[in-house]
Amino acid sequence: TLTGTVYDPAGLNPVYNAVVYVPLSLPLPAIPAGAQKDPCGGGGNLPPAVAYAYTGPDGKFTLKNVPSGVNIPLVVQIGKWRRTQMLASVNQCTTTAVPVAQTRLPQNKTDGYQNKADLPQIAIVTGSCDPMECLIKRIGVSTTEFTSPGAGGKVDYYQAYGEPLVGGTNPQPSSLLGSLTTMMKEDLVMLPCDCGSEYYAYGPSGRWSGNYNTFLSNIVSYTSNGGRMFSSHWGRQWLEGGGLSNPFPGVASWVPYNSSGGYDGYDFEGQINTSFQKGADFSTWMGNAGATYAPAKFFINPMRYDTYAVSSAARLWVSYTGWLDYYGSWYSGYFQAPAVFTFDTPLGTTNQYGRVMFTDMHLASGFNSSSFPSECPTGGLTAQEKAAEFLLFDLGACLTNVPPPPPAYYPATFTRDYQGQCPAGQKVVWRFFDWETHTPSDSSIVFKAQTADTQALLPTATPVVTLGTASGAPITTWVGTDVSLALAPNPSRQWLRVTIPL
Repeated sequence: TLTGTVYDPAGLNPVYNAVVYVPLSLPLPAIPAGAQKDPCGGGGNLPPAVAYAYTGPDGKFTLKNVPSGVNIPLVVQIGKWRRTQMLASVNQCTTTAVPVAQTRLPQNKTDGYQNKADLPQIAIVTGSCDPMECLIKRIGVSTTEFTSPGAGGKVDYYQAYGEPLVGGTNPQPSSLLGSLTTMMKEDLVMLPCDCGSEYYAYGPSGRWSGNYNTFLSNIVSYTSNGGRMFSSHWGRQWLEGGGLSNPFPGVASWVPYNSSGGYDGYDFEGQINTSFQKGADFSTWMGNAGATYAPAKFFINPMRYDTYAVSSAARLWVSYTGWLDYYGSWYSGYFQAPAVFTFDTPLGTTNQYGRVMFTDMHLASGFNSSSFPSECPTGGLTAQEKAAEFLLFDLGACLTNVPPPPPAYYPATFTRDYQGQCPAGQKVVWRFFDWETHTPSDSSIVFKAQTADTQALLPTATPVVTLGTASGAPITTWVGTDVSLALAPNPSRQWLRVTIPL
């Protein structure tokens, strides 16, 4: 038995709903690149496993029936985050705690066994009011993975009015959103708030120049074909169309533009929706991460106001209460509005493959203004950063909780050779072979025998006879077979090999 906790790449916060498994064999099959027309985004087709377990809201796992021995592979995975480590030894009939260094998610694509690991391909358009690139860095992804598009990193860096990537080409958003082919190469597209400058996308203005309707059409096609997308605050235009069109109709009731964006500078109260299982697990996870001050509640600062409500097509994760600047006037008292919601795509269909997340939580508080990565603060994550981390991992995972794959048939064959020593003039007669087995109800152990004059002749000796099979009972105790009778009419020889296929 193996126990441990799966952590984010930084090794700081636990990861919920990650799968931990011992694969039947290595190397692992490649994860398909880019958006996939697959409810699991291409990261849910797990290889045959000898043993597997899923992590709970505390990130902990208990992995039973692990093979004992040396160099046992252990894989941790959620979505397209996948890391393999080789355990030096696993002792039989004991429980071994696996250290965090071997159970965290990968920091880069060489962070694993034989210098290989998997991360999702992420495209981020830097937002001047919500630098989400810093969250990816702060959860532990190496800065070496942040590169210009096509330069080999796992985070493709596009610059709107956010900070530039040091040493990067910093292409405009239009080179991403203007090409569906380019978007489909990404597992996740992030379009955080750019302080309102997104609204000039449909005209030839600055870094958002390009054909706005083409952008919207590509976003709908990308998400409908399995792409995952994140947007925040003024990025609402990619969801409700900025008044020009409606790419995702009926998902939410949007606040008119002139009343959007107010907050009073104080902490808002975020209320986690615990009415569904994953929401309840999210609340527990936030508590385990030290992000809540009361059950299912955490502070949000800063916060924006963009939606009155969401429809049944969406999943509400967090709502909030607080003071709002509404049409230029301050109002106090109990006010509740959606803070974070997701919806699956294509809308209104049975077979859905993509997912979109929208949040009015900003992550910009306390960030420096210079360039990436120096713009990013140090220290622990804020409560809303922790919430965003949980939701980002979930955004790239399966749309629904799929059952884990059945344990793989784990064939193994052992042999034992025995040599008979007789006085001169006497011959060997192999008699009773006895065994005691502990056999799960879905497994069996077979005992076979063959005999030869020398050990070298055993592999090709005939006949090979079956002595017995142990199956269907938890314990089979001391079953005996007379080998000489099983071999008859062939005589016993000096050497006996017992072959035991599991």
